Amino acid sequence: AGILLCMFACRMVLLRVNGCLPVTLKADLEKVEKGPAAGIYILADQAKAWNFSYDELKSLIKGNENVLYIGQEQLFYVTFCDRVTVPSVQGTTVFNEMYSRYYETFPEKEPDIIVRDASFDVNPAYYYSNENEYIYNWLRDNYMTYETKNNGFYEVIYIIKK
Repeated sequence: AGILLCMFACRMVLLRVNGCLPVTLKADLEKVEKGPAAGIYILADQAKAWNFSYDELKSLIKGNENVLYIGQEQLFYVTFCDRVTVPSVQGTTVFNEMYSRYYETFPEKEPDIIVRDASFDVNPAYYYSNENEYIYNWLRDNYMTYETKNNGFYEVIYIIKK
């Protein structure tokens, strides 16, 4: 009976907290409605972005395209991409020279699309870092943008190598 009670208590609420923010059980949570995270309660702002953007992003990101996601929530790859084509999906938000070295070693994984999370620069846990300028400069020096789509939560940038 004790094991069943423990399993029930663990299953009562499944929540995902992102952003390394101090969050209590009283936090404003919202349910994710679509995709692999459906049914999980996460912070309301992130849930709104995912719920609003899911269908659009699924249509904009094709299975055979390499995606570089610049943002705070690395579950993006599991949700919207068929494969990972970046050096790390660890919850870090440092976009430094590790990326250019990775793409030099694995040129077949160079990005076709960049998806930039609009909340990346405003979330207090991820305020601007000088290290992140590296990826923006590297992309500007090596790629040209040929189309951009922005829905307010995400910016999808289609690129080609210079």
